[in-house]
Amino acid sequence: MDTTMIKAQAVKFNSARNNLLAVVAFTAINIFLLAFGVDLSFLFSAFVPQILMAIIMESSIPAGLVVALLSTAVYLLCYALSKRWRAFILVALILFSIDALIMLGFVLVVGALGEFLFNIVFHAWILFYLIKGTVAWVKLMRVTPEDFTAIQQEVATDAQTEELNSALQTITPPTSDTSGNEAIETQPSNTPMENNSMYVMDDFTKSKIIASFNQIEKLYLFDNIPPQKLANAKISYASTLGDDETIIFLFDDTVRGSANEGMILTTKRLYSKNFGMSGNVAHISNINGLHVPKFGLVSSNVIVSMNAGSEIEVHITQSKSQAEAVFNVLNEIINMMKATK
Repeated sequence: MDTTMIKAQAVKFNSARNNLLAVVAFTAINIFLLAFGVDLSFLFSAFVPQILMAIIMESSIPAGLVVALLSTAVYLLCYALSKRWRAFILVALILFSIDALIMLGFVLVVGALGEFLFNIVFHAWILFYLIKGTVAWVKLMRVTPEDFTAIQQEVATDAQTEELNSALQTITPPTSDTSGNEAIETQPSNTPMENNSMYVMDDFTKSKIIASFNQIEKLYLFDNIPPQKLANAKISYASTLGDDETIIFLFDDTVRGSANEGMILTTKRLYSKNFGMSGNVAHISNINGLHVPKFGLVSSNVIVSMNAGSEIEVHITQSKSQAEAVFNVLNEIINMMKATK
């Protein structure tokens, strides 16, 4: 299993753990609300601890709150232990499956399907993620602990981002010198900018980009773009890519490496497509700026602001450090090209 696939399974496993933690938190909140007689309940919670709390309150059993919280703590224990011993995600799946069956049995007995409909839906939601996490654990069993730890460290650390940001400083696009030579020229045009303007990149600038950004995972520069990925991207979202455009990079945002989602930056346009969405095309000259509201642990959105006031979202399904690196190369090169207008 290559690094990309290991990361993909690690993301699914971590997502299952995060959902499990949400169950613990909301179940504990609901138990306290029951204890204080508050007529309010949150979804994303386990059923058995709450029904235990209700029964204990009716029976006036001492230390009832402690008993209910202890039944919730079992899930918290699975969450904590699964970080080191990933098999505990399976234990959590079994326990929550039993919880779901008990809830369904209770609903059928008392005939309260309408009242518990949303609880059933959210139980199915949690089970879905726990099943995905369990499948990921099974697949990760083939990965040595050393390799998995290395991958987790790569996802968690920002060291690579710091190195890449440092490399960014080496990009100093040359301007016209005394001999009149230009590093980057604009294509002369008498027609509107959005249709025909294009930037011509010289070998010096091209080599600087390659030297600075060739470390970014799933980012393919210039002649190093795999032909099949490019072909898939053209079919999926870049069908209007012209022969007169020089492709600067292709970013593959798919897990399986098909490149059906991601982006292509050329000397003329930015082509992009997010999962489940149609593709977008933005002319470089019409881009006003780029920013990321917040870099997430496993995914981030780049907001491309257009001169007309509209926005395009470009999704990056990568760790925080890698997403920052992809954003930096996109932002730096676009700014570099726009500066030559």
